[in-house]
Amino acid sequence: MKKVPFFSLERVLMLAGFTLVLGVAGFWHHRQNGAISERMAALQQGIGTCFSRVNQTFTAAMIRDTRSPYLSRDFMALSDECLRDSAKTAGVDLGTLGKAARLHNELVSEAYWFHEKVTKVLAANPLDKTPAPLAAVSEKYGKVEGLRLDLADQIDVAQGRARAARGRDEWLLLACVGMFLFSLAVLGVRELRFARLRRELERQALSLLNTGKANVGAMVDQLMLNCLSAAGMPVTAQVFRDYHGEVMERLGGAPVREGAADTEAASVMMETAPLEIAPAPLAASAATREAGRDGVADMVSLRPLLTTVATRMGLPMDAQDGQAAVDGEALAQVIQSMGMRLAGWDIRLVGERSERGYNIRLLGDGVCLNSAELEYASNVEASLDGVDLNLVQALELARGAGIVAHARNRRGADGSIAGAELVLELPLVAGRTLNQVMSGKKRDLVARLRGDTHA
Repeated sequence: MKKVPFFSLERVLMLAGFTLVLGVAGFWHHRQNGAISERMAALQQGIGTCFSRVNQTFTAAMIRDTRSPYLSRDFMALSDECLRDSAKTAGVDLGTLGKAARLHNELVSEAYWFHEKVTKVLAANPLDKTPAPLAAVSEKYGKVEGLRLDLADQIDVAQGRARAARGRDEWLLLACVGMFLFSLAVLGVRELRFARLRRELERQALSLLNTGKANVGAMVDQLMLNCLSAAGMPVTAQVFRDYHGEVMERLGGAPVREGAADTEAASVMMETAPLEIAPAPLAASAATREAGRDGVADMVSLRPLLTTVATRMGLPMDAQDGQAAVDGEALAQVIQSMGMRLAGWDIRLVGERSERGYNIRLLGDGVCLNSAELEYASNVEASLDGVDLNLVQALELARGAGIVAHARNRRGADGSIAGAELVLELPLVAGRTLNQVMSGKKRDLVARLRGDTHA
């Protein structure tokens, strides 16, 4: 199954939301800087208009046109008011401008005293007398003009800062648009991958229906795990995996037994004088087979038997030494039938000692047993529907030979089904203290022992 996209839906939505909020904030800041720039331009124009009135008064004073309306008190008072209210009219908060605010206040003050100077000089010199020098008026005007130029420079600096901020805001808006489009692209790619993943899961489910494997528990379980993982529900997938793992173990972990208690097979081992017993070959002698038909089981050396079976089936094998009282031909047929059930997959044969005896494991990678096969392996009376005939033959042979058999599915490191495992449990026998091994029903063995005692 393909991996889920690393961009989760929450991350994509958070990125899109953050980009949207940042874009709105950038747009608002851009508008604010634009308004500041416009108000600064209006202030600059207003101060220029007001100063032109002061210039007209200065020109009329320099040519001594006392009848000019530019030298009237009302005109000069209106010029002072124009300079004083220029910032308010333009909507500029001079408190935030620092040096420009100080220059503006000085300009208003010096313009007022300039008008006072003009009025005083012209009023002290009647027309019929010698004109008084206007050097003081010219000097005062020069100071007013210098303040106006300095104020214009400060306003230009403020306008430059506003234009630079607008430029940064435009780059920010461009980045936000790019990030938002990227978020939409990621969301689209993510949804496209999920759509493809859902189609793949649906195709797998349809394949199970078409091949008649919709009742195969292991395959359905794996399909459901893939669906939960694709839906972004790992905890639910883990709960489902654990629950069905217990169910599969409960179905496939119980050993195979004979049905009724009164027909349970038993083995009675009688220890007498030490007797040297050589390892028996895979094909028992006619006398030994005859003894087996009389109730005495074969003594089989397991490692040579497993080597022969693995060679015949072409399987890799790793087995430890051990001897068991079992019908060697029946054991070989059981292993071969189990191997045919797992044919077509990677199979290996393992024989190892355990605390309870000797375990023969036939491991298949990539294959899994269905629920019907696991149920049949644990219950002899279960239905044969959906059970492979090779497995039926192997389990029937194992039951007939008194071999404890297990059939289960193996779990991988990630919790998914890694393959199937068929296990045969055999009791180990010490070769130097065993006289004979007798098999059969309990009541038959007791009757036989009693007959030997009376004899």
